[in-house]
Amino acid sequence: MKHIVHVLEATAGGTLRHVRELSGALNPKRFKQTLVLKNSPAWEQDAPATFFIPMAHEISPWKDFIAFIKLTRMLGQLKPDIVHAHSSKAGALARMACAVLRVPCVYTPHAFSFLDTTLSKKRRAFYRTVEKFLARFTSVLIAVSREEARITREKLGLQEARVRLIPNGVRLPTNDERRTASKVASRSSEVVCRKPYSVAFIGRDAPQKGLDIFLQAVVLLTQDFPDLEAVTVTNAPDETAAWQAAGLATIIVIPSRWEGLPYTLLDAMARGKAIVATRVGGIVDVLRDEENGLLVPPENPAAVVEACARLLRDPALRERLGKEARRTVQTYSLERMRDEYEKLYDGFSSPERVARISEGRSPSKESV
Repeated sequence: MKHIVHVLEATAGGTLRHVRELSGALNPKRFKQTLVLKNSPAWEQDAPATFFIPMAHEISPWKDFIAFIKLTRMLGQLKPDIVHAHSSKAGALARMACAVLRVPCVYTPHAFSFLDTTLSKKRRAFYRTVEKFLARFTSVLIAVSREEARITREKLGLQEARVRLIPNGVRLPTNDERRTASKVASRSSEVVCRKPYSVAFIGRDAPQKGLDIFLQAVVLLTQDFPDLEAVTVTNAPDETAAWQAAGLATIIVIPSRWEGLPYTLLDAMARGKAIVATRVGGIVDVLRDEENGLLVPPENPAAVVEACARLLRDPALRERLGKEARRTVQTYSLERMRDEYEKLYDGFSSPERVARISEGRSPSKESV
């Protein structure tokens, strides 16, 4: 049985959901799992053993050094076979700790911090330099999108053999579950969706997710559609509550400035929703313009308005795109994601192989 230690600083959003669902899906007879978090998140009862280390979200040399020392000591005591770090801060601390302990470290960025378009060029260049330096301590980097895989190779210089593309996956509802969810959403949305049409935003109130773009688009849309209802869900405790609030929305809008592969997109597709989303990150891997959704440029409220107006005026188009979205997302299941991660973890079976990877050398022809 392999011991996997997941390390993450984020305690909300898609990264936390990814770790929660991945850890819950892995075969417990083959993988022992431990979590190292910065504080206690909302979690289901069957969470793995969990330890806590304070981790600052922003760069803080002294706090980061203390966190690095504590994490190194903790990992030394836990003696994992593999450490899986998630997102930038945990990725930096865990990879350095693993380099000291000579433990293989898998890293999933969930969208690189240097893709943040709201940062200055100098700040983005600094973050990219840090990621390039830490790449040498990365056994395998998991990209959730083709763009992330390309950036890893071209911007960070990581060998192709040490980059693995594993898109996010969601648990796909059965027909009975969809019908039940629709009834629950209907009851929950009686107050929220009282008008004939509604557009919804589901996500964190953060620059990355583009809530401001959505709100600008709504102001313009209501000029032509005065009966339009705008639903914003930004503080839901989990995805179930979020979709109870927005489940009857006519259109789901995903106006992100940059992305990995957002769970909101996959959830909306699984529900057969008409979707308007920006051409960023893994969104373009899954959503094909005019086939299973409508794609628009980022930072462009007018384009969001135009796409939403088309869908509001054309119910047949909404239905066609929604049906194709539901069909497409069948290949992005939680089971598929679990199988790919189990195959990845199983690849770390040879002590000689682990030594090669930990020293930053490219693996042999074996598939990682």
